[in-house]
Amino acid sequence: FFFRRIIFAAIFCYDNLPFSQQAVGSMYGFIGLGNMGSRMAGVMVRKGFNLTVYDAHQPSVQGLVGLGAGAASSPREVAQASNVIITMLPNADIVKEVYRNAETGIFASAQPGSLLIDCSTIDAETPKQLHAVTQELNQQNAEKGLLSNMTFVDAPVSGGVGAAEAGALTFLVGGDEQSYQRAQEVLQHMSKAVFHCGKLPGSGQAVKLANNLALGISMSAISE
Repeated sequence: FFFRRIIFAAIFCYDNLPFSQQAVGSMYGFIGLGNMGSRMAGVMVRKGFNLTVYDAHQPSVQGLVGLGAGAASSPREVAQASNVIITMLPNADIVKEVYRNAETGIFASAQPGSLLIDCSTIDAETPKQLHAVTQELNQQNAEKGLLSNMTFVDAPVSGGVGAAEAGALTFLVGGDEQSYQRAQEVLQHMSKAVFHCGKLPGSGQAVKLANNLALGISMSAISE
């Protein structure tokens, strides 16, 4: 009960700060094939998702190609081939580079209407910044007369390598209701639970931090 109250408090505070099945016709991309990402992507391939993958470590890419995924040579190529993209990366600097690099990044070629889901465990500010970029791109497309509803959500995970392998992770999603529903349609195939943690991107990270803090307090108390 104590830990639950901490998490609910984090959701409330963050939201008040200023500032199914596969969709028909969707093409999926996955960037970041480390210990967690490779297993998450593997679950998607085994469940029949048409998946294009990228990682700087080529043996990881080839492992997924062996399961039936397609390979890309950059995040930009993943974005060209996909309208639903999941990223699972080590830190915020790499997340920003993968999304924002002018030549090789996701935003360099993201399609109108794309759903971008970052599952990395990072700070709560970076998702807000990336969400702002999607809004700017939507506005630019609207000024050109193009319909664009590109969306970004953060969805850090709870659960380790075993849960990723089994498709039994817990996802903590930050984003508006419509974006959450779209993300849930994909994430449910890799999870035992998908929680909507708040209406702003970054809410998922705030709750993940609160969860980790509660775990740390618990471990410290047990050790004492």
